[in-house]
Amino acid sequence: MSTEPAKGLASRLLSVYDDRGVLDCSGQRLIALDLHRHCPNRGSCWTDGEIDKMGKASWKNRIQLPHIGTDYKSSENRLLAVGLNLNEYGGLFSIRKLVVHVQHLLIRGCRKIHFGNPRADYAGSLFWHRLAAYATVLAQNDWTIDDNNVRWKGRCVFDCGELLSKTLDSVAFLELIKCSPARDRSGPLPGMWDKCPKAFLESELSILAPRCVLVLGKGTFNALRYSDPEYVDGTGKVLLYRMAVNNRMIPIVNVTHPTARGGNSSDILRSLADLWREHRGSLQEDKM
Repeated sequence: MSTEPAKGLASRLLSVYDDRGVLDCSGQRLIALDLHRHCPNRGSCWTDGEIDKMGKASWKNRIQLPHIGTDYKSSENRLLAVGLNLNEYGGLFSIRKLVVHVQHLLIRGCRKIHFGNPRADYAGSLFWHRLAAYATVLAQNDWTIDDNNVRWKGRCVFDCGELLSKTLDSVAFLELIKCSPARDRSGPLPGMWDKCPKAFLESELSILAPRCVLVLGKGTFNALRYSDPEYVDGTGKVLLYRMAVNNRMIPIVNVTHPTARGGNSSDILRSLADLWREHRGSLQEDKM
């Protein structure tokens, strides 16, 4: 088990981004560079037309340091959550800013998070609330199952804002694809699905050394190209795989994206709890 402190992990990650040419660490300021101009794979992922669309929004397309919770290194389950990419947002500390904001809103009892978006037709997203709830099942150990609900101290986990906020302190979170193109929902461009995971994720996994990875969304998971699952729940929305990280086999849990239409979050939470309760003993990291 790695005993490197969180700031050490961050420093090593920054060195990776510096080596890839997407971060300038030459002075005393850390300068995140435009990915569409500096990423070594820019020629495979970006066209001139897509670059032109960025315009003054270039700041939205810069490398992001993963969120590393203050308790991540000491967490027994050491969970890393992986999303697809940011939507019209980016920058070196962008993910950390989002998490701190979300933690405050969760404590206040918010479920749909809109970060103060002034659009009257935008009610907010359940992404962060659901992410925190799913992560709680995999990162915490003191929940129970009662009346077909996952509970903490007698309350449904979905209603425990302080617990969900605390969970985010014990996990790490990163985006699989670093770019945020200027298109609908910042959907990744074709080349990014293949190039970005290979360019960054392998090094990120080696440094963060998770004991379990939670992959959000089928598209995110398909970009990782894993083999057949060991476990699929009755709905097909929770799957278990394994992968090698630092010469150890660790579990990869894939769930439907928290904002997917038709996804029943209560069923997913219960399926995650059943999976973890049934398989946890065999999910410990195994030496290869």
